[in-house]
Amino acid sequence: LTFNQPMDRQSVQSNFSLNGPGGAVSGTFSWIDDSTGLSFVPDAPLARGTGYTLSLRAEAKSRSGMTLGEEYGAVLRTYETFRVKESETNVTGTVFQFTAPLAKGEYEDLVTVSPAVEDLLVNTDGSTLYLYNLQPGTDYVIELSAQIGDQWGQSLGSPYRLEVQTPSLSPNLYVLPMVSNTIFVR
Repeated sequence: LTFNQPMDRQSVQSNFSLNGPGGAVSGTFSWIDDSTGLSFVPDAPLARGTGYTLSLRAEAKSRSGMTLGEEYGAVLRTYETFRVKESETNVTGTVFQFTAPLAKGEYEDLVTVSPAVEDLLVNTDGSTLYLYNLQPGTDYVIELSAQIGDQWGQSLGSPYRLEVQTPSLSPNLYVLPMVSNTIFVR
């Protein structure tokens, strides 16, 4: 949580709550040095795919003694169980969308493509894994390792296999303009 002025830490913490299906969530508070930012880290991982209610009662005070005046509330939802949510294949690649952000790391050894692809490029960004340099109009079997996981350590648990055919490349005509100082006169 971010405040517009330094807050009374004890007042904020005693008026803060995070509740889920099992009731109140216990955890640890940490503050930014000037008491304008508060983080709450639960003692145990939160349940996947579950709604939690964060509440800060109106009685929470600033360091100068002023109350918030209004209760703040938000419903937060945790990420679903880690899995491949969807995939999309185009002429030269396949994109896998996961239900949670991927762990940082190298993924080249966690992806197998058959037939083998020379110069296969594997990139990640957030919850997305990209495979580039597939050949148009080719049947592929792509297998993602069971070890691929999210930022919180949950893995796929079993390999994910996708049989796919990349679309054929449509013919196109490109006319490049000639750049020359020559003028043809008839």
